[in-house]
Amino acid sequence: MKRPTRPVSALLRASLVAGVSAALVALPVVGVAGSRPAATADAANPTPWWPAAMGFDDLASAGATGQGVTVAVIDGTIDPDAADVKGRIAAVSTPCSQPATGTGKDADHATQIAQVIVGTGAASGGTPGVRGIAPKATLRHYSLGPGEKNSCLVKDTDQPYPLLTAMQQALDDGAKIINLSFGGSSTNAAQKRAITLAQHAGAIVVAATGKGSLTFPAAYNGVVAVNACDREGQLDPDGANAASYGVAFCAPGMDLVLGGHRGTTWVGQGNLTSGTSFAAPLVSGGLAAYWSKYPKATGNQILQAALRHPGMKQGTSNSGAKGWVYSYRRVGSGFPKIQDASRTGFGWGIFAPADVVEVDPTTYPDTNPLVRKANASGPTAEEIAAGALAEDGPQATPTTSTSPSTSSSTASATSPGSEGSDPAAAPSGSGDDGSGGVPVWVWGLGLLVLAGAGGALVVSRQGAASKAAEPRATQPGEGS
Repeated sequence: MKRPTRPVSALLRASLVAGVSAALVALPVVGVAGSRPAATADAANPTPWWPAAMGFDDLASAGATGQGVTVAVIDGTIDPDAADVKGRIAAVSTPCSQPATGTGKDADHATQIAQVIVGTGAASGGTPGVRGIAPKATLRHYSLGPGEKNSCLVKDTDQPYPLLTAMQQALDDGAKIINLSFGGSSTNAAQKRAITLAQHAGAIVVAATGKGSLTFPAAYNGVVAVNACDREGQLDPDGANAASYGVAFCAPGMDLVLGGHRGTTWVGQGNLTSGTSFAAPLVSGGLAAYWSKYPKATGNQILQAALRHPGMKQGTSNSGAKGWVYSYRRVGSGFPKIQDASRTGFGWGIFAPADVVEVDPTTYPDTNPLVRKANASGPTAEEIAAGALAEDGPQATPTTSTSPSTSSSTASATSPGSEGSDPAAAPSGSGDDGSGGVPVWVWGLGLLVLAGAGGALVVSRQGAASKAAEPRATQPGEGS
């Protein structure tokens, strides 16, 4: 798809057509995508199991390292000096006035996501580091606000929607894959616009699913929604397993040995953590690795091939039935075509990048197989093609600028996460920015905050950093 060329300001002004005055701002709460705290890694099984399951070595041998592919991570405060991501984060930027970088628990979630994608394995804090699935990908980080229940103080009051602003900047910076490891229980126009823009530009949007259901942005049409699996290939029992449709893949997300800050010191394998927050970047990074081997393919073709070659094998299921069983790797040939037919939490299957890497994606149609006419959440195929929501009208045709981002470390981040309750059952949760589903009292509070902050716009976030705690202990708002 062709990238639009009009100035950024035109699109961002168009984002206000939902009837929201720039003088007011909603204060939505965003759930965390699955930093379920667990025992410290050295108190549990310290061996990372997912590199073998995902075939990291086979990807590297095939030349699928992510080189030349830009992955945008839109998340919380990050520590770019953590040993196993140092030198691997190309840029950090933000639409917020708070610092986007830091140390301590507020920076754990985003730094763990970076580990999963581009980690070098460098040791720190007395432990080995973490290897990334696409170690040579270009990772650019966009921060939406620091820490648990902290706020994004928007720099530009004419651009009051941080996620939309960050998405536009990521596309301007050439992002081909967008990782969103957060979510909320209801939709809103600004968040949907951001997703529409990305897909219109030809980028792949990957998002973590919610606790027991699909939350937003994972629930939007065309988004690669990722559930979590354990080392045996079994679904996280708290995941979005009953979704009638919408899940694309399952990927490793249970009992992952990742890093964490102890005070201000980064410990490369300091935490045993679970959540879709970390399954999603394994898919983002794996798709980047695959795309790097076939740079002439479109994002839609990359998705077509990956979805049609999930991990499967012949065998016996847990119920004793013989047939096709989901696995981390395919065995043999003659596999059936998977078209989201199972309608379970596995979606099309377990993500299998090391197997699909031998498949030429350019032989597949240039259409997103995850865009469904029946998805009431939108955006529709027509809106994606136009790059604007129907209610925006012709004046909202999206535009991008050609100048790269130059900001580096003055930012804030969306609290990590992708978990929330059922969209139909939780009126208080909302997506990252925008006005949909916001009660009247919030608008009044937004006006008060605006006046007290001297014109700064505030977006509240709910975060949950990974930390050393009791094994498998859960907390409200965490992801599956």
